[in-house]
Formats: sequence, structure tokens, C-alpha cells
Amino acid sequence: MNKEIFPTIIYTEHVNEISDQENEIIKKECYSLCNCGETTFFTNKSLHGLDVFKNLCIIIEKRVISYVHSLGFQGAIKWGQMWLTISEKGGHHGLHHHKGALIAGTYYVSIPKDEPLFLDFYDERIRISSSEYSEKIEDKKLILFEGSVLHGFKPNPSREHKIALSFNFLPAA
Repeated sequence: MNKEIFPTIIYTEHVNEISDQENEIIKKECYSLCNCGETTFFTNKSLHGLDVFKNLCIIIEKRVISYVHSLGFQGAIKWGQMWLTISEKGGHHGLHHHKGALIAGTYYVSIPKDEPLFLDFYDERIRISSSEYSEKIEDKKLILFEGSVLHGFKPNPSREHKIALSFNFLPAA
């Protein structure tokens, strides 16, 4: 008899509380923070402390608290880091996980409209065959997952930029 153990649960939501106007302000701030290259990672990982992101961070934190409780974690959590990624055509991020993070996530500020893009999740426990799940990403979409989950995104096929704010949450204790 087969039994499913250690299921991977991700959280996805289109964040309606962020108006299109507010999202455009966030987008402009993202561009002001870094110069674009094939893939640009803004190295200041304290973006959650900037006023322009305050409302978004309040929303994210509420969702993360609800998500971790749904996973059975009852302890307190705290912000770890929040950083910016702008991906031009060909920009990608190879497979990785967020070592030490309880929860990792991304808020997608702006996604190319001409080509669908996906955040890919992999089950690295499976050695016989690969196991992959792809979640379509779009403007104002929030995706949360456990920091230990292997994930990445394939090269951006579009000339339009993919702009994302990624973050980690840690146990507070």
C-alpha cells in the first residue's frame, strides 16, 4: 500500500489589496534601485524596511503567518531578507533552495505579457525520475513555499522584464 508522506504545499494568490497604481509605484521603485543586466539581483536584502514596500510587506506577513499555521508551525516568525530580481531576456535562476529559511516566497511585480513564465518546483528526493511542478506567474501574484523546497526559473524568453521581490521568513526564536 502506498502512503503519501511529506507533501509539499505551496500558497498562491493574486494580491488584490495592491492596486494597479500602487503596483506601478513599486515597479518604478524597483527600477530605481538597480541597473538592469541579463539578470540583476539587488544586493540590499533589507527591502522590507523601505516605506515604498510597507503596505505590500504587511500583506505578505499576514499571508505568511496564515500559511505557516496551516503547515502546523505554531512558533513566532520574523522577516529574514527581501531582495529584488529583474530578469531581462535570457535571465534565469538555476535550481536552489533557501537554506535556513522557514518560508520563502516571491511577489511578482511585473511579468512579460507576450510569453508565459513559470516558477518551477522540484522534488529532489526522487532519484528514479524527476518530479517537477510549474506554477504560472503573473503580475501581483504571491507564491509562498517552505524554504527547503528546490525551485528555480528557466530563461526569460521575452524582451520584457520580469520583476520580482523575493523574501525569506525565519523562526523568531
